[in-house]
Amino acid sequence: MGLTACAGSATDRSHEVTVITEPPGAACTIERAGIRTRLTGGTPVTFVVTRDGGDIEVECKLAGHETVSGTLGSGLEPMLLGNFFFGGIVGLVRDIGTGFVHRYPGSIRIVLPPRSQSTAERRQ
Repeated sequence: MGLTACAGSATDRSHEVTVITEPPGAACTIERAGIRTRLTGGTPVTFVVTRDGGDIEVECKLAGHETVSGTLGSGLEPMLLGNFFFGGIVGLVRDIGTGFVHRYPGSIRIVLPPRSQSTAERRQ
Protein backbone atom coordinates (compact mmCIF):
# COMPACT_ATOMS: atom_id res chain seq x y z
CA MET A 1 0.00 0.00 0.00
CA GLY A 2 2.91 2.38 0.67
CA LEU A 3 3.90 2.63 -2.97
CA THR A 4 0.42 2.90 -4.46
CA ALA A 5 -0.54 5.89 -2.33
CA CYS A 6 2.42 8.04 -3.36
CA ALA A 7 1.86 11.59 -4.51
CA GLY A 8 3.68 10.76 -7.71
CA SER A 9 3.69 7.87 -10.10
CA ALA A 10 5.87 6.76 -12.99
CA THR A 11 3.70 8.84 -15.35
CA ASP A 12 3.86 12.17 -13.54
CA ARG A 13 7.54 12.91 -13.08
CA SER A 14 6.72 16.08 -15.00
CA HIS A 15 3.80 18.38 -15.63
CA GLU A 16 2.82 21.23 -17.93
CA VAL A 17 3.30 24.93 -17.28
CA THR A 18 1.80 27.64 -19.50
CA VAL A 19 3.40 31.06 -20.02
CA ILE A 20 0.75 33.74 -20.67
CA THR A 21 1.71 37.29 -21.58
CA GLU A 22 -0.25 40.46 -21.96
CA PRO A 23 -0.17 41.26 -24.82
CA PRO A 24 0.14 37.77 -26.33
CA GLY A 25 2.71 36.74 -28.95
CA ALA A 26 5.90 37.26 -26.92
CA ALA A 27 9.02 35.16 -27.36
CA CYS A 28 10.10 33.61 -24.07
CA THR A 29 13.05 31.74 -22.64
CA ILE A 30 13.29 29.73 -19.45
CA GLU A 31 16.36 29.20 -17.30
CA ARG A 32 16.73 26.45 -14.76
CA ALA A 33 19.92 25.38 -13.00
CA GLY A 34 21.99 27.54 -15.35
CA ILE A 35 20.50 26.02 -18.52
CA ARG A 36 18.64 28.48 -20.77
CA THR A 37 16.00 27.20 -23.21
CA ARG A 38 14.02 29.16 -25.80
CA LEU A 39 10.35 28.23 -25.91
CA THR A 40 9.00 27.53 -29.40
CA GLY A 41 6.25 29.82 -30.66
CA GLY A 42 4.73 32.94 -29.22
CA THR A 43 2.70 33.15 -26.06
CA PRO A 44 0.63 31.63 -24.77
CA VAL A 45 3.02 28.69 -24.82
CA THR A 46 3.03 25.49 -22.78
CA PHE A 47 6.11 23.50 -21.86
CA VAL A 48 6.74 20.36 -19.84
CA VAL A 49 8.87 20.63 -16.71
CA THR A 50 10.28 17.83 -14.61
CA ARG A 51 9.67 18.10 -10.90
CA ASP A 52 12.54 19.72 -9.04
CA GLY A 53 13.20 21.95 -6.08
CA GLY A 54 14.79 24.77 -8.08
CA ASP A 55 13.09 27.90 -9.36
CA ILE A 56 12.58 28.51 -13.08
CA GLU A 57 13.26 32.00 -14.45
CA VAL A 58 11.03 33.07 -17.34
CA GLU A 59 11.99 36.01 -19.60
CA CYS A 60 9.66 37.34 -22.29
CA LYS A 61 10.28 39.85 -25.10
CA LEU A 62 7.94 41.48 -27.59
CA ALA A 63 8.75 44.22 -30.11
CA GLY A 64 7.75 47.64 -28.79
CA HIS A 65 7.50 46.40 -25.20
CA GLU A 66 9.80 46.15 -22.20
CA THR A 67 11.50 42.80 -21.56
CA VAL A 68 10.07 41.30 -18.38
CA SER A 69 11.18 38.38 -16.22
CA GLY A 70 9.25 36.29 -13.74
CA THR A 71 9.96 33.34 -11.47
CA LEU A 72 8.19 30.01 -11.22
CA GLY A 73 8.84 28.86 -7.69
CA SER A 74 8.78 25.18 -6.84
CA GLY A 75 6.28 24.36 -4.13
CA LEU A 76 5.29 21.23 -2.29
CA GLU A 77 2.98 18.71 -3.94
CA PRO A 78 -0.42 18.94 -2.21
CA MET A 79 -0.70 15.13 -2.08
CA LEU A 80 2.44 14.88 0.05
CA LEU A 81 0.53 15.05 3.34
CA GLY A 82 -1.93 12.40 2.16
CA ASN A 83 0.98 10.20 1.17
CA PHE A 84 2.40 10.44 4.67
CA PHE A 85 -0.91 9.40 6.25
CA PHE A 86 -1.86 6.68 3.77
CA GLY A 87 1.43 5.54 2.25
CA GLY A 88 3.62 5.72 5.28
CA ILE A 89 7.30 6.40 5.40
CA VAL A 90 8.14 4.12 2.45
CA GLY A 91 6.03 6.13 0.01
CA LEU A 92 7.21 9.42 1.47
CA VAL A 93 10.89 8.47 1.10
CA ARG A 94 10.23 7.36 -2.49
CA ASP A 95 8.57 10.68 -3.32
CA ILE A 96 11.43 12.67 -1.82
CA GLY A 97 14.00 10.61 -3.71
CA THR A 98 12.28 11.03 -7.08
CA GLY A 99 11.33 14.71 -6.77
CA PHE A 100 7.60 14.03 -6.56
CA VAL A 101 7.36 16.28 -3.50
CA HIS A 102 7.84 19.33 -5.74
CA ARG A 103 5.33 20.99 -8.06
CA TYR A 104 5.34 24.18 -10.11
CA PRO A 105 2.28 26.37 -10.67
CA GLY A 106 0.29 25.47 -13.79
CA SER A 107 0.87 28.90 -15.33
CA ILE A 108 2.70 32.19 -15.06
CA ARG A 109 1.28 35.52 -16.30
CA ILE A 110 3.68 38.23 -17.39
CA VAL A 111 2.59 41.77 -18.32
CA LEU A 112 4.82 43.49 -20.89
CA PRO A 113 4.42 47.27 -20.64
CA PRO A 114 4.89 49.33 -23.81
CA ARG A 115 8.42 50.69 -24.26
CA SER A 116 8.49 54.44 -23.73
CA GLN A 117 9.76 56.53 -26.60
CA SER A 118 12.59 58.96 -26.15
CA THR A 119 12.18 62.60 -27.14
CA ALA A 120 14.32 62.07 -30.26
CA GLU A 121 12.16 59.16 -31.42
CA ARG A 122 8.97 61.22 -31.02
CA ARG A 123 10.32 64.04 -33.20
CA GLN A 124 10.90 61.82 -36.22
